[in-house]
Amino acid sequence: MINDLDANAYGLATLGPTDLVTINAGAANAAGNAAIIAAGTGLGEAGLYWDGRTHHPFATEGGHANFGASDAVESELLHWLSTQFGHVSWERLVSGPGLVYRFLRDTHRGEEPGWLAEEMRARDPAAVISKPWTSSWDSTAARRAISR
Repeated sequence: MINDLDANAYGLATLGPTDLVTINAGAANAAGNAAIIAAGTGLGEAGLYWDGRTHHPFATEGGHANFGASDAVESELLHWLSTQFGHVSWERLVSGPGLVYRFLRDTHRGEEPGWLAEEMRARDPAAVISKPWTSSWDSTAARRAISR
């Protein structure tokens, strides 16, 4: 048995240039430690330490690290979550059932369209919230619906 993100870290060494998409170009010959962070139903994290020649993967439970607020809105979010759950981890914040969305809605920081409220009640909130990033989502229609 192996941690899923640890397995991903080992698999990185087998990838070639055609397997990758550059999101933000870095230094061509950069060396040093690295990390893999994958938000989904949980917040998976793995590290890769650099020994001067190659990276060595190691598993972590970094997603369970405490969320630390850095401004007034985040402090309110931390309080809102801690009253419901006690411990507030980064995993709870960025993965799962859309708690940040619910916080913004429940503290009246935006208007929730009726169709979205219905979708959130009828389906898995995580699937509804992540839908804009799937290829089947019509983002133009969604922007029109939200702006009404």
